[in-house]
Amino acid sequence: MFRLATKDDYEFIPELGLWELTFDKRPVQGVRCDDPETGAKLYNQSRMRLEAARRAENSRKKRYRIMRTFSWDEVFDWCLTQASPSECRLMLTLYHSPDSTCYRINLNRLRASKSLMRETNFYPFLGLILEQKRMVSAEYLTKMKEKAAQDET
Repeated sequence: MFRLATKDDYEFIPELGLWELTFDKRPVQGVRCDDPETGAKLYNQSRMRLEAARRAENSRKKRYRIMRTFSWDEVFDWCLTQASPSECRLMLTLYHSPDSTCYRINLNRLRASKSLMRETNFYPFLGLILEQKRMVSAEYLTKMKEKAAQDET
């Protein structure tokens, strides 16, 4: 929760020749301005963007997944619950890479996945540990193939 500004929340500072917001002195857009109405609009937009970013970050933190078992089952479980179909396709391609070179190429493609990079700590383990351990339950593999076949919505 945060307070929005109105033009009545500003007072004129003659030494500066500017209007200043009375309840917030931080260097935020709209705190000091030539016109209180424009300043209030800028301040409110700035505060709403900040709050939206804060909510998005809190939501990301709640979804963050830490790999504890270092297994493909755990990676596939994350994919099934949180990843998009395109991320599932990338993960399956990575899992089925025929050699180390292809594995590294596919791992770099997967790096562009924002949710994998921001919502998990899987990337280092995919590169360091799981390349040599390609075992996953048949159930996960079947479910991943089904999700990967879906269209993006």
